[in-house]
Amino acid sequence: MKKFLLRLLVFLSITFFITMAFTLFLESKYKGQFHSDKKVEIKIEKDKIIPPVETSLVKANYAFSKGYFLLSIGLSIIFPIFIIKCGIIEIVENKFLKRNNYIREGIIIGVIYYLTNFIIFFPLTFFSSFYRLKLVGLLNYDFFSWLLDLFKNEALNFVLTTLSAAILYYIFRKFKLWPLLVVIFTGFSVILGTFIFPFVVDPLLNEITPMQNKELEYKIKDLAHREGIDNISVYQVKMSDQTSALNAYMTGIFSSKRIVVWDTTLNNLDESQILSVVAHEIGHYKLNHIPKGIALEFLLGALTYFPAYFLTFVIAKRNKRAIKGPYGLAYILLFSTLIGMILNPISLYYSRKIELDADKFAIQITKDNLTNGILELKFMETNLSPYDVDKWYKILRFDHPTAKERIDLANSYDK
Repeated sequence: MKKFLLRLLVFLSITFFITMAFTLFLESKYKGQFHSDKKVEIKIEKDKIIPPVETSLVKANYAFSKGYFLLSIGLSIIFPIFIIKCGIIEIVENKFLKRNNYIREGIIIGVIYYLTNFIIFFPLTFFSSFYRLKLVGLLNYDFFSWLLDLFKNEALNFVLTTLSAAILYYIFRKFKLWPLLVVIFTGFSVILGTFIFPFVVDPLLNEITPMQNKELEYKIKDLAHREGIDNISVYQVKMSDQTSALNAYMTGIFSSKRIVVWDTTLNNLDESQILSVVAHEIGHYKLNHIPKGIALEFLLGALTYFPAYFLTFVIAKRNKRAIKGPYGLAYILLFSTLIGMILNPISLYYSRKIELDADKFAIQITKDNLTNGILELKFMETNLSPYDVDKWYKILRFDHPTAKERIDLANSYDK
């Protein structure tokens, strides 16, 4: 155990210093630009939005984002290798896995995995989600408030991960067709999460209240009603204490349908812009993007776990180690991570496509293409979204269309 803890400390130290060095390098490179004006000028000629000029803050934030993404890719690959080589598997096998109680063993493995993962990734989480966001002005609260919020989220994730690990490990040890059962379990977890998220998880993490502006609430419900969506609730969530970014979302199914608008969105956009944002979210529901996304997750899950199992079987056979245990599980984690990275661009491409489809839907039902395009200029101000990105970064990272693509769509709309 001492050797493992020492290796964990060394790994954590290396991760911290690499992430800190990268962050300080970019901070020095963009020094003097973090307090510059982030106002994006809106120019319209002949009912067309003129391509905007990116601010220095947008460019700096984009540079940080690309670097942190590459660091996360490296860590995601190295982490399962670290688990295999650091000695923790032997400790788990020798001290905890002697009673053939698979649920108990799964909980122990889930706890060890989650805590180790949290520790290793904490430097990247700190610099990307706190330090960077404070530099560019997207985060409004102090370190201790951020840390408290982080622990609140992580506590919930810890419970869910541990319970899932217990179930998945039981499936892994008991059934030959565990990859199929894991895919089914994952898919139904997504479906269940979609249903219970509005009622259980969302209120635990955020201060959600009924929409205060009743006139706006009526117009939002009327917009949904015109598209055949009734029995929908409209809420607002207080996010201004945390961030200046804008957002809204529609979640839930059947009687749990709700539209939730961030208070930053309500405070910074006019009524037509808010309705355009909501129309976009209604589009996701009306165009059945949620069930289609779940079906895609089922498919990609199968394409991930079956090959991961085959590769793990080959490795375990050569090394004469038990495939049904922490050793095999660690290799499945490694191979599923690598395969997942290869397949992830498919999921990202689909996500970008449905976002553009929802944009088209919003333009059609509001009959207002310019507002939809101007929103992207607003997001460049408030969310520091880049106008355009490198092609490789878009393929590997972006789950939304670029501002350029969305503005081009708005400009191409034929009234």
